[in-house]
Formats: sequence, C-alpha cells, structure tokens
Amino acid sequence: MASLTENLTSADVNLTDTFFQNGSDAFNASTGNVLPPKPGFAELQNNFYVASYILTPIFLGIGLFGNAVTIVTMTSKSFSNMTSRYILIALALSDTTLLLTQPFNKLFLRKLIGYDVRAISDIGCKAFFHIFKTGKMTSSWLIVILCFERFIAVVFPFKTKTIITKTSILTMIALDYIFMITYNGVWTFSSIIVDGTCKPDVTYPETKEKYRDFLLAGSSFYSLIPMVIMALLTPVIVVKLLMQRNKRKQLAGGASGDKADKETLRISFMLIGIVVAYVALVLPITIVHNLAFWRNVSAFDVNTKSFFILREMAQILEQLNYSINFFLYVLCSSKFRERVLQILGLNKCIEKITSGSSSSKTKSTSVNKPTSVLQNSASGSAQTPQNTDGSNNGSSKLASPEQVVIEQEKEKPDEITN
Repeated sequence: MASLTENLTSADVNLTDTFFQNGSDAFNASTGNVLPPKPGFAELQNNFYVASYILTPIFLGIGLFGNAVTIVTMTSKSFSNMTSRYILIALALSDTTLLLTQPFNKLFLRKLIGYDVRAISDIGCKAFFHIFKTGKMTSSWLIVILCFERFIAVVFPFKTKTIITKTSILTMIALDYIFMITYNGVWTFSSIIVDGTCKPDVTYPETKEKYRDFLLAGSSFYSLIPMVIMALLTPVIVVKLLMQRNKRKQLAGGASGDKADKETLRISFMLIGIVVAYVALVLPITIVHNLAFWRNVSAFDVNTKSFFILREMAQILEQLNYSINFFLYVLCSSKFRERVLQILGLNKCIEKITSGSSSSKTKSTSVNKPTSVLQNSASGSAQTPQNTDGSNNGSSKLASPEQVVIEQEKEKPDEITN
C-alpha cells in the first residue's frame, strides 16, 4: 500500500502503548519520541533516502510515459473491438494518479521545497490522502476485473459475448471507483495536520479502534482480497489455455478459429504477466502493514533496522509495480507493440533498417549470380553433342522447333540443284 500510513522518520502518533525495541533503534511510547539511531543505522537511513531521491523521479518519468502511450494506444481503432481496453485505460489512469501523488509523501521532496505541500490546509491534507488511497485501491480491483474478463473469455468462450460486454465492463469499472471513493472519503477522519506535516494516521483515544478497523479493511481491499481472487482464477485460466492448445495440436487442420485463439492467448498471457508482477511487487508492502498491525505499532513510526529495511524495499517494489505495466503489454502483445511503434513513429526507422539489411543481402546474391550464369552457358556450349567427323548431328535434338524448320529450309535448295 505504498503507504496507507506513511511517515518517513517522525513518530508523532503511535498506535501502541508499549515500549517497542528491536536491535539498533527504539520507540518509547511514554515520551512519544523515537530514540536517535546508532551511527551505522543513520548512515543506512541516509543511503535509502538518497536512493529514493534517485529512483522516485525515474519511476515517475517511466510510469507517466508508459501510461500515456497505453491510453493513446488503447483508444485507437486497432483495439476498438477489445472490451478489455476499457480496463487497461482505467488502470493506466489510476496508476498515473498514484505516481503523481506519491512523491509528495517522500521526505526528500519536503526538504527540497522547504515545507509539506500536503499541509497547506486541512481540506488539502484530507483530499490528498483520499486521492492517493483511491488510486491505489482502484488499481488493484481493475486488475481483478481484467482477471475476471479473461476467466470468462477462456473458460466460457461461447458465453463471452453475452457476459462480457462494453456495458458490463464499464459498470464494473464505475462500481470500483464509486466504492473506493466513498470508503476512502470516510477514512479521511485520520488525515490531520500535525506540526506542519500532513499525516494519514493520527488517532485519538476515541478514534483508535475505528482507525484500526479501517486500516485492516483498507489492507484487505488493497491487496489481500484481490490476491486471493487472482490466485483462484489465474491457475484455472492457465490450465484451460494449455488444454485448448493441446486440442488445437491434435486437430491440426481447423484453421477457422486460429485468429481468435491467438488473440485469446495474447491477451491472457498479458494478464498472467500483470498478475504475477502485482503479487510479487505488492505482497511485501502488504506484509509490512499487517506485520505492523499485529505488532500493534504504526508501520511508519517504528524505525528499527530490520523493519526499516523491509519497509523501504517494499516501497521501492511497489513504486515499480505502477510503472511497468506498459512494458508487460509490449512484451506480451505483438499487436500492441506494432501500434506503439506507429504512434511513436519508430516503425519507419525499423522498416529502413530491415529494408537496408534485405537490400544488402540482395546485392550480395546478385554479385554472385552473373558468374554462375556465365559458367553455366560455357559448360552448356562445351557439352553440345557432335559426331566423330565434327558435324553437329545432335543439335536437332536440343534445338527448338523454329530452329529445325530453318535448318530444313536451308537444305531444300541443295536438293533441287542436284
């Protein structure tokens, strides 16, 4: 959840009433302060902050470019008959929203600007985390919708056109946004400005249990429930695809459904890539939040060395998750790849490169061809059959009908004179 409860170094608010210590750093609930880290740990923290300073702009640039090209590609006529294009467009929009808001959660940006942009007003603080969390959660459920769409298309191919329609897809997308916007709107009760910093997890004695419930439900909506659904549907899709592929090999002659089969395979493999990447890159941050909950601490207030490393690595992986979908589309779909090359104007460059290589091959073959032709003609003239007296009696066998007639006309005058 690239931090539904992100505070990078401060510990103004905590959910625990105990003393939590592990290794090189500790948090004392009685004073409400994080004890200063040891020198080695301070250097480790600084290294991660420097890495965040470098990686965050890189992920932002790559993600914005990829999502923009995805939206332009999916709105083209080439994909007009593909119902899943609406899901991929919405997914690109949600990922873009998250990528644009995520840098403002980083400590290096607040230090660079000199103040917390999120804390300009109380409404601005609540609106920021409302948008931030909504982008994250809608993105997860859009992948679930895509997984469901592929499940129907592969397992129930004859019912696909009646179940998976433009109306049904747009309805599911709308319900996703309506539910997440409403839920995160209520959750803004814990987003409060404290000492000039906008914090998403400020609690008081009367709101502590309410925040805990929303945190658990938010973690479930963001990753746990989507992962369970994907874990159930994706293996079925893979097995069904393998079975269909084996049947096509056995039938080896039915070409009527080849084009449709390739289309189904292409989109389904793209889905599998998205699901695998989602689970691998989002699972670590889910572990961080659930581990913090079961230890009864705030995930971003306790800077023990082991917990800090796990949290920072999980955040990097999660940022990567929202930046690489475009590359998965390019790798898994030749149709998507061709359209992207056309949009970026790279197809002409590739055609020039391929035509240049093919022309060089043609020139190399044409250089060798005259020599072989001359050799064949020379050998052909040398092998003309002759009699022992030097006359060419065997030439009529090799000559064309026109040549035979000419030779006969030449012989007639001699016969008459004699």
